[in-house]
Amino acid sequence: MLTVLSLGAGVQSSTILHMILDGTLPPIDAVIYLDSGWEPNYVLHYATYLRHLCHEHKIPFLHTKGPSIRDDLNNVIHARTTNQPYKHLSIPLFTLDENGKRGQLPRRCTRAFRLAPLFKTLRSQIIPPQSQNGNPKPWIKVLLGITTDEKHRAKPSREKWKINAFPLLDLRADRHDCISYLSTHNHPIPYRSSCVCCPYRSNDGWATLKKLDPENWRAACDLDYAVRNLSRRHTQLFLHQSRIALELATAFDNPLPIMP
Repeated sequence: MLTVLSLGAGVQSSTILHMILDGTLPPIDAVIYLDSGWEPNYVLHYATYLRHLCHEHKIPFLHTKGPSIRDDLNNVIHARTTNQPYKHLSIPLFTLDENGKRGQLPRRCTRAFRLAPLFKTLRSQIIPPQSQNGNPKPWIKVLLGITTDEKHRAKPSREKWKINAFPLLDLRADRHDCISYLSTHNHPIPYRSSCVCCPYRSNDGWATLKKLDPENWRAACDLDYAVRNLSRRHTQLFLHQSRIALELATAFDNPLPIMP
């Protein structure tokens, strides 16, 4: 069975790759970097660094990119502001209605902009056609970078043709263990990986984006203003959990606390 690493170029998945290249974990057949179409520049730079390492070790590195989440958001904004047919917003924006009730939109982005392109790449470029013709499933093992502090995310594959594996859980490693490994082995430590527009980004994450990628930070603030009144139910939409404009919520040395 083939084994591939699903790479986001954040701490956990990058640690798995470094462990493989160091010989701490068994070798794999390929690495697939998942690009949503709106990644921070520092994440793309780290992914490029990892691609060069894979090339040196003769491990195939596939940079897979499906539809762009940025283009999708722009299309939804355009459609809703010009009264075109209704389109769903894909990211889980935070909501605040006229009565002060807080909520959140459903998350549609992970499957559309990361999983679907991953599955397409696996079935079109990794798994040989002969393996998909009558041979028993599963055909491939996919390594995922999930640590003990987020083990609720470790779930079996819904697709019968692949299995999910969690090497960091097998090692009982948390995020701090990953950072310690990278530091001890003199590997550069990446920043958290998430889309520029991710509403789940922490205050520290927004501060990192603002400091290291000001162009995308400005674009995120512009998006935050653009989505504010797109709801048709007298509900305002926000990127920041405080339900305050992103630019204001993160304007201080100590950002506004996230409200329950």
